[in-house]
Amino acid sequence: MSDSRTSAATATTSDISPRQVRSHLLGAGRGRRLIAPELVEVGRALYGEPGLLSLYGVPAERMEARWLHVLGCTAAECTIDPVCAGVVAAVADLVAGCRGPRRVVDLFAGSANIAYHLSQGPNVVCHASDVDPRVYRATRHNLGLLGAPVHLHNADYRDLLGMLPPWGQNDVYIVDPPWRYGRPGSETMSAPSLQTIVDNIRRSRGGMPFVLVTTQDAVGKDARRGLAAANLARSVSLPSTMPSTTPRGHGVQLHVYACQAAVQERLAG
Repeated sequence: MSDSRTSAATATTSDISPRQVRSHLLGAGRGRRLIAPELVEVGRALYGEPGLLSLYGVPAERMEARWLHVLGCTAAECTIDPVCAGVVAAVADLVAGCRGPRRVVDLFAGSANIAYHLSQGPNVVCHASDVDPRVYRATRHNLGLLGAPVHLHNADYRDLLGMLPPWGQNDVYIVDPPWRYGRPGSETMSAPSLQTIVDNIRRSRGGMPFVLVTTQDAVGKDARRGLAAANLARSVSLPSTMPSTTPRGHGVQLHVYACQAAVQERLAG
């Protein structure tokens, strides 16, 4: 990799705001594999310090040396290791005493880092999907390199739901869809909406309870509807090193819910 490209990439991330960095990574830089200096600078810009950008237990400065493929969009929207560790602990507490195998389903995988960490637990069978073929290829490469027991599919989340009948009420669904960001302070929306996604999960399960992991809390109107009949078990956040301009819903806070049986009249509508 040429020094000129490395210098230009570093300047791109270090001289502009976190929101601009994310906009570039999700736009022009979306499908490009990032090199080590870029990953370090993305970590500094988005998380306040490079060391916080860590996936699969590998910090930003070591990802290229470990042959991991991290695309611009993945770096912008991934859920980093410190948050994943908190989610694993929260889910373990929620399903303590569960017997037999459990299913983990990551519907919008991206890096599949949450699925990767949850797949390390006992009696877990993990499936994940991403509709973007570039993201799918990069993540398949990474999971294969790591020997991760995650079955990855290049499919729409609804197709994955159709493939996987429920196993039990402790099945875990990870919902971290693409985000639409408005002005700072405005309500954050996912595309598709959280309500639509959760309703589709409920339909696929015939109303059976499940565990939901999502980046969206019950603040906005869409989220309140989607999280009806859901009890918050735990929220997991990063410490205050985060830049104040980092967009909400960026994978730096996750919420674990116990979703109760569906209201059948609502699902029939």
